[in-house]
Amino acid sequence: MKAVPLHLWKALKEGHRIAAKIEPRFQGNVAWVWVAPYKEGFALLPPDKAPGVPWSYRVQSFEVSQELMDKEMDICGMTLPHDESYDAHSLEEVDDLVDRLVGDPSKLKLSSEWPDYFPF
Repeated sequence: MKAVPLHLWKALKEGHRIAAKIEPRFQGNVAWVWVAPYKEGFALLPPDKAPGVPWSYRVQSFEVSQELMDKEMDICGMTLPHDESYDAHSLEEVDDLVDRLVGDPSKLKLSSEWPDYFPF
């Protein structure tokens, strides 16, 4: 584990999302990396309904203008200035992606710990 702290690995294995605010590529924007566990083929069901199905993880790095965030606009479906999305099928893959996209593991938190405007 080079990037994801142990307590957040455990949270991912329980189905919790983690995120990190990162430096945006463009001035006037805000940027995040987000990791969301899911079970392949069970996107609409709670994870406990598919106990034998292994976790996969969506790792997404994106940024959006601060102005849109200030207006609390829904950014789902918008074309963003930067948007990368990866599917990882192991925590080791998640760790490699987070190491590359976030760098500093201290930036990672449970997504529920972010302010209400956090766009997930």
